[in-house]
Amino acid sequence: DLELQGVKLEDIKQIYTPRAYFKKLKDKNELTETEIQSKNLCELLIHKGEIPENSIGISGSPMIGLNKRSSDIDIVIYGTQVSLEIQDKLKHIFQASNNCRMYNLEEYKTHYKWRVGGSDISFKDFLKSEKKKLHQGKFHGIDFFIRYIKSPKDWNGTYYDYKFKNLGRIKIKAKITDSTNSIFTPCSYKIKCLKVIERKINCRDIDLKILSEISSFRGRFCEQAINGENVLVEGKLEQITFRNTKNYLRLLLTNQIQDKMVIID
Repeated sequence: DLELQGVKLEDIKQIYTPRAYFKKLKDKNELTETEIQSKNLCELLIHKGEIPENSIGISGSPMIGLNKRSSDIDIVIYGTQVSLEIQDKLKHIFQASNNCRMYNLEEYKTHYKWRVGGSDISFKDFLKSEKKKLHQGKFHGIDFFIRYIKSPKDWNGTYYDYKFKNLGRIKIKAKITDSTNSIFTPCSYKIKCLKVIERKINCRDIDLKILSEISSFRGRFCEQAINGENVLVEGKLEQITFRNTKNYLRLLLTNQIQDKMVIID
């Protein structure tokens, strides 16, 4: 029941891809500052992260010529294993370079305003997750964000293999049992539900014992928690049917103000 964006086939004039845009920048003579640093960051990740050149691309407003001086750098990494490997190497890249770094405290305060503004999440709780995230930071003073995409062989079926049913809203305390997929888009976490705190469910006979996953299509919920951490989570409860046989429940995070995932003691 989420609103989806779409473009009619007859209205499509050109298709842009992050890989092609990165290649274009390498062959282009005159570049803006954002384009220069976008290209440089890709080359840094290729050389220091030891990843194939065709596994990286540049997205965002510069790709379609709508960037401004304040535009950030949006990097896309393709491939499950490549993504896991570069994510593991980012700490060393940050330590070795003054020009590629994680955010500082004042920058986290700025992010707090637009990432969770309007919600009841405190800056202290926001920082518990944010300060550990490696897929974002500053490169030569420009904000960057890395989006990881799994290999097609790891997609576990297609869109048409799944059926989704909105069951209402729920707030729970849960333990993260597997955060491997937390870096990807969409991101997901395997969980053990410890306690149901609030529920507004429109189905009486639902078995909450099969609530096994937190998921989101929003980049802000990537790297939100790691294995073994307890979280307070609030969002939409969905019933998932896979290929008309396997059923499970997931908690979907979509809304910046209403939905939350906060690390708790």
